[in-house]
Amino acid sequence: YSLMSTAPSKKGPEKSKKKGEGYDSEKAEAESIEKFILMAEKAKGLKLEFTEEEHARHKEIGREYNRQSTIRHNQIQKDLSTKIWLQQDALAAMPEALRIHALISDDSPPPPNRPLPIYQTPPIKDFDVTKYLKDEDEFQQDM
Repeated sequence: YSLMSTAPSKKGPEKSKKKGEGYDSEKAEAESIEKFILMAEKAKGLKLEFTEEEHARHKEIGREYNRQSTIRHNQIQKDLSTKIWLQQDALAAMPEALRIHALISDDSPPPPNRPLPIYQTPPIKDFDVTKYLKDEDEFQQDM
């Protein structure tokens, strides 16, 4: 499977003035994807082996993380539900003239300290990725 043999687009290759005259962004993107695929193929062969103790510890860490995540999720859902009920009650108690203005949506951006919905895993104590690499030079070449 090769991405380098992709057909050019109908509008022709895009040239970027920043990269110089002979720069083809589609070719660069295809090379980047090809490199990523090769790295992913190499990673498939990496088989991590853990002792029974390590498996049990990882399972324990995962369960506790799942439990704490569920608790946090339930707290957030309860808070949101309470706020929605309070909002609806407040809107029902308002005079009609004020209710019209209250129903206008606020499109201002969210506060900068709001947590982003990203997936995080619990940290693994004493984890070092270099222990699992065959050769650090090989890792640097792949980057």
